[in-house]
Amino acid sequence: MKTSEKLSFDIENYAKVYESLKDNEPDLAFLQSQNANYAQNFHPDVVSVDESTADDLDALIDDGHRVIICPNHIVYDDQFYVAAAMHDGKLGSKINEHPTTIIAKDEYFRDEQGRAFMESMNALPAYRYKDHGQLGLVGRAGAALIEACTHRLVRGDNLVIFGEGERNITGDPTRVQ
Repeated sequence: MKTSEKLSFDIENYAKVYESLKDNEPDLAFLQSQNANYAQNFHPDVVSVDESTADDLDALIDDGHRVIICPNHIVYDDQFYVAAAMHDGKLGSKINEHPTTIIAKDEYFRDEQGRAFMESMNALPAYRYKDHGQLGLVGRAGAALIEACTHRLVRGDNLVIFGEGERNITGDPTRVQ
């Protein structure tokens, strides 16, 4: 896996950040073992994917398509529930056969330990307006993020985006919808 240890993750450096990370090749066996570990500790109840939908997802993946997952963001560790659901086959049995890119807020990449963990999770940073307050700069960073995500999808990654942008307060953290 390519690392970006010396790279500044400040928003002003977004272009270099995405250029550095877009081609990161995750260790698929490591990602799968992480997902297996999360499945032992987190027990998601996936309510919007029934067996026939899971079979349809498997067929799409077999045909070379990739999946974009947009769950609610209920608790801090939702990404682990999603990873556990991927391992357990609750999102189809094939989804765990390919790397998954996760979008995470940029603050998780700011220190060396956080950056190493996020890169091990095959994550890309999102620069949010509420954190940076510079609409034009955040917009350009967002366009670069979309380009990096597209690159990852084309190469064969799945994608997890918590579209709400932050945690909500809807209730049960074991129910990822």
